[in-house]
Amino acid sequence: MPPTHTVEGLQAARAIRDEHGAAIGIVLLSQFVETRHAVDLLADGAGGLGYLLKDRILDPAELTDAIRRVGNGGSAIDPIVIEQLLKRRQTDSPLAALTDREREVLAGMAEGRSNQSIAAKLHISDKTVEACTGRIFTKLGLEPGPDDHRRIRAVLTYLHATTNH
Repeated sequence: MPPTHTVEGLQAARAIRDEHGAAIGIVLLSQFVETRHAVDLLADGAGGLGYLLKDRILDPAELTDAIRRVGNGGSAIDPIVIEQLLKRRQTDSPLAALTDREREVLAGMAEGRSNQSIAAKLHISDKTVEACTGRIFTKLGLEPGPDDHRRIRAVLTYLHATTNH
């Protein structure tokens, strides 16, 4: 954001999140792929957050869809950001145990997609996505709990593992 073209947008998003919690959805639009900023924005694990690249928001319907997902408490992470995070993955990462398909499903989860949307994007069945999701949770050690959202925890594990190595 002008005037200094640094991280004012991220700082504003963090300040809004700190003051209002998840009551206000935030979609951060960035000019650059800065995976550490995506991780920082999503670090508290709360839904209602998005990180999108300005250059890729050419279709108003895609932006509208992302805003709706964030407004409904979900997340929206640009696929290019997800791709960059996957490239930085290291073999000692908790993600090393995931298959390529499981990483693709996890990337779809990080984009804030539903199982049906992931299935359509990857041209696989809903049942395959469900099976992959279950294996992802198991491999990442994410046991079900009454107050936890395992999808968000899986995405945060993924983001943390790929930006800290």
